[in-house]
Formats: sequence, C-alpha cells, structure tokens
Amino acid sequence: MSVGVSDAVSALRWGLRQYALLFVVCVLAVGVGIPVLIAQAPKTYQAPALVVAQSLLMDLAALPRYAEETFDGGQVARAVADRFGDNGDFDNIVPDRVSLVAEQDNIVLRVIGHGDTAQAAADVANVAVGAFIEQLNLAGEGVGKFVVQSLAEPPMGPEDPLASTPVALAVGIAAGLLTGLAVISLLLMARRPVLDAADAEQVTGVTVLGTVTIPRLRARQIPADSDVAGLVPVCRRLLAKHPRVILLMAVPGSEAVRGQLASALADVLRRVRIVRVVTPSDEREAAGAYFGDEAGPGSRIGLPDSGDRSSEITLIDGPHPIDVMASTESSMVILLAVQGVPERRLRSAVAEHLSGDSSGRLLMVNRRGRADGIGRKQPFAGSRTTERHPALVVER
Repeated sequence: MSVGVSDAVSALRWGLRQYALLFVVCVLAVGVGIPVLIAQAPKTYQAPALVVAQSLLMDLAALPRYAEETFDGGQVARAVADRFGDNGDFDNIVPDRVSLVAEQDNIVLRVIGHGDTAQAAADVANVAVGAFIEQLNLAGEGVGKFVVQSLAEPPMGPEDPLASTPVALAVGIAAGLLTGLAVISLLLMARRPVLDAADAEQVTGVTVLGTVTIPRLRARQIPADSDVAGLVPVCRRLLAKHPRVILLMAVPGSEAVRGQLASALADVLRRVRIVRVVTPSDEREAAGAYFGDEAGPGSRIGLPDSGDRSSEITLIDGPHPIDVMASTESSMVILLAVQGVPERRLRSAVAEHLSGDSSGRLLMVNRRGRADGIGRKQPFAGSRTTERHPALVVER
C-alpha cells in the first residue's frame, strides 16, 4: 500500500471487506468476551462507615486532602493488618481492603470496607474507621473534632459486576471495534496491498493497461464478456498496439482469474479479429469442452485453409514455452494483478515475467460479489460453440 496513492480510508475499507470474519471475531472476543470474564470474577462486597466533622475549624476546601493524607499514613492499614492479617501484602491494604471517599465541600467522609463476604467487609470498615477517627483527632486545635456517624452494616448483596451494566457492554463493544480496526491496520501494514492502477504503476514502474472488474464465480465457470466491466476499453488499447501474440500471465495465486479473463478477453477481441486461444496443458480438457469437439489439434473454427491472417491474434492463456513468443513479429505480455496483491509478490512477478520487456503491461483486476444468474457461461454446458464463436481458434 503506497503512501500518498491509496488514502487510508480506502485501504481500511478494503481491509474490512477482505478480513471481515477476522474483524467480527475481534469485536466478539473483546466486546463480549471481556465483560463475560468480568462477570465470572469472584463477587466482592462493600460496606461503608460514615465519619462526620462535628466541629470543623480548618477550611472546608482543605478537608478532603487532610483526610486522604491521614488515611494513607499507615495507621489505618496497620490496624486492619493487626486484626485480620496482611496476607503478605501490607502496602495494598489501602485501597484493596479498605478505601476512603472524601468529597469536596462535604463534612461527611466514607470509609468503605471490601471483602469476600458481607460480614468481612463490614468488620474491616469498622476496624478501619476506629483507627481513622483516632488519627484525625490527634491534630487537636486548629483542625476540629471528628466522630463516627454510623458504623458499617453487612450489605444485602455483592457489588454488581461491571459486565452487567449497559455502559460496560457499550464500552466493551467499542473496545472490540477498536481492537478489530487495529488488527486489520497491522495486517495492512504487513501485507502492503496494491489497491489500484496508480498504486501498481508506482510500485513496479510498469504501465497499467487498465482495470477490469470480474464477478466471483464457482470453480470451472467462465463469465460472459458483458459481466466483466472495463474489458472493452482494455481491448481498444490492446488493438492499438497491433499485437500478433498476447501472453496472459498472472501473479501467483490468481491463475483461476486469469483463465476466466482469457475467455472473456477472447470473446471481445473475436468481434473484430480472428482469435487463436492457446491454453495451458492442465486446461486442455476444459478448453475442448468449451470450444467444441471441432477444435481438435491443429483445427481452426471459422478460419479458411488459406487467406490473409495478418489480423489474427494468438491469445496464450498462462505459462507457455518461450519460443512461442520468440517466433512472433509483434508480441505483448500482460500480467494480471488482482486488487489487494501484496507489493512484494507483485514486484517478484513483474521481475519474472516483464523484466526487460518494454511492451509488457499490467492489468488490474477487481473482484465483486458472486454473479448468480447474470448471464455467465459455463464451460461444460455442452452447447455448440461453433456457431457462437465463428472467428475463434483453439490450439491445444
């Protein structure tokens, strides 16, 4: 993905389509999984004891800070540890087992005990509040006098887990969305997909012949030329080069698309030229079924035994011995690159197939949804192709 060519939004949109399943998994795993794990955490109880300033001589605005410094001074934690033990974690008694809530402009302080049971939470809070009152009143004159307004009572039930609240679920889903976007962004950075013709030209330095859009088909199906958007302009540019031989290659992994596009390309070119299609060895059976039994070795459909063949075009579908190309007066190599091909793979294919060939061109291919019922052709339908392709030649 080249910086300055494909904007980030377009790249991310392509990534979301390409990795839609992974994105959904991330959203579900983080957005639902984490709240579920929180809900399964051990239940905790909270019991508050209230302290009130019976007479306050200090500035009310300074009370929260004074209370917090006194509570964190260590005497409250020491009182809890002496009564219940510190379990080897004295430094975290405050705020894990007991905590303070001191609101601004309020003479009421809340000492909250935390425990695995309701009674344990209340006991911790009451022990802590006794030590807290003693420390608050040590300052004497100039501060005030503090008393216990109410001791802690065992709570009726545990605290509601975070995962059970609508806000927590909304936060979880938002976190899942962000995680999914982050994962896809990392994949895009690692893959560096080539998304359009401008990208391909910048990455390889090879001219792009055009961009076509081909429907996604099932195995061994061939699209009708009318279903391949952008194919006619590509054929016009091809004919302007006056090639006698066109070698259609593909970036590794796109061989099926190459075979489908070769058929559609031949359909368009045969309207104005005599087209000879040469298929790779592993597709000979398919070609024979598609173009009819008359297209046997050395035979020509709709082509007289003698005459001017200057307008004939040989379309080679896929890898073929290089001497076929060397024997022609005018040849052209077209390398297919499906949208999203990694930069490294595209550069490697260009170096293998187009290196040193000034006539070589790239052809970008976009894929779209399945073309169910839009007039595609099936190569094994058993139709008589002699009538449908009067100027089409197949060499096997």
